Amino acid sequence: MPSVKPWFEEWFNHPLYLDVYSHRDDADARRLIAAVLPFLNIPAGSPVLDLACGTGRHAVVLAESGLQVTGVDLSENLLAIAGKETARLGHSIELIRSDMRYLNLKKSFSAVFSLFTSFGYFDDDRENFSVFRVISDHLEPGGWFVFDYLNDPFIRQHLVPSDERRLEGARLIQNRRIEGRVLIKQVTIEKPGQEPLHFNEKVHLYTADELVPVLWAMGLTEMHRLGTLDGDPWTPESPRLILICKKS
Repeated sequence: MPSVKPWFEEWFNHPLYLDVYSHRDDADARRLIAAVLPFLNIPAGSPVLDLACGTGRHAVVLAESGLQVTGVDLSENLLAIAGKETARLGHSIELIRSDMRYLNLKKSFSAVFSLFTSFGYFDDDRENFSVFRVISDHLEPGGWFVFDYLNDPFIRQHLVPSDERRLEGARLIQNRRIEGRVLIKQVTIEKPGQEPLHFNEKVHLYTADELVPVLWAMGLTEMHRLGTLDGDPWTPESPRLILICKKS
């Protein structure tokens, strides 16, 4: 029997993925980068890594800020779009296809960015936390790690069990539930005269109290904690958990 691809490998590489997340636009990326860069205070020309860069929304903003950007993603489709967009805008951004768990670029960076909940996709804690080791290994001493992730208490309190909306020529249905420590979203796309398409997303939920000690064990010390894309201080009611850590 053919092997079944992990959900993230199938879904993130599907053309309809970007239609479902069209509300995550360049303005969101600009807000977040504008909020976090002042904390880092890294010189223009510094090398930075955008891990799970997708279509390059954040990578482009980082390049516009004068940084030397490398973007890594597993999705061939998203990387192809990123390449076209960065070329159109005239940015020199190195784009690399790799699974973040096994990344070894043999160079270090002044900052690594993991944005838009690009974490918690794997089956167990060991695999998920191994990504922090990869990140630490790619940071120069004194380098920065910016981690933008779901805020567990906010998600549990404000979870929307289901919604639906129109895509171009299709109906999008999203059902969400939490099973233990895993947020599961079932995505159904219905087009007239066609069989429905079904995709799953599974993201492990971790609290800040769980993540910070793991990061510290990897040599990454929390320096700042934000709760919104605009850089507001974190509270349990914040929609995001944004940790800004420094490598010792």
